[in-house]
Amino acid sequence: MKNHLTFLILSLTSLLLFSCGGDENKVNTNTNPVISDGTGGYIPQSGGTGYISAEEQQLVEQLKQQLQCPTGAVSYSSGNTQLHGSGQRIQDVVFSKAIQNADHTKICGQFQNGPVSGTPGQMYVGVSAYNDIMVITEVLNGTQVLGHNVRLSMCGQYALSYTYNNSYSPQQTQLPIIDSQRTLTNFSTGNNSCIVIDKDNFCPHGVVDFASQTVMTAGPYNANGMTLQAIPIYTSFAKPTCNGNY
Repeated sequence: MKNHLTFLILSLTSLLLFSCGGDENKVNTNTNPVISDGTGGYIPQSGGTGYISAEEQQLVEQLKQQLQCPTGAVSYSSGNTQLHGSGQRIQDVVFSKAIQNADHTKICGQFQNGPVSGTPGQMYVGVSAYNDIMVITEVLNGTQVLGHNVRLSMCGQYALSYTYNNSYSPQQTQLPIIDSQRTLTNFSTGNNSCIVIDKDNFCPHGVVDFASQTVMTAGPYNANGMTLQAIPIYTSFAKPTCNGNY
């Protein structure tokens, strides 16, 4: 079993490259600089997943009610290993990033772990092919956009592996991938890629036009007699439709 688990761990990274949706996933529905000038500037906080406003909380809770996490096998498998949805969301994670250029419609690079306090502005919604939710909130100082908070509500996933004993009876091993016991950190956009946000005349909020292969790190797992190393989690987001349902 140990050798089998070692093989699975080494192969999970390539499997996860395609586990959370490709570039065409429209569904229904540089180091972070710190500015602390004492006048309401951009001041990242360490950790925390609190809402920046009642409006953000209401929007996120509405999205969670309308977008259910999948259960059972999802669309990708590798050999005897197949990804499954748990049907449950893990705890939200929040990241933040300061504005680095004049184009506020593109957010690129490495994000700070945790939110930033400030006056909330426009919100933008993105959804993955498996109903993972991205809500981006502008952080303002007056009318100036200082940065963005990115809240991610991820659906749980596990890898189900099949092995066979001498009687050829299948034995299942369930390996947690996106799981409440694996902390998600180090959020960033892909190489030469950005999160593209936009206003939408048909929506009460803004939308994430495109966020291809964003990546986080799922921390090590050591429980139930199983030890797993940290792995990257790749997810693509696109805008939902706005016709009363996401």
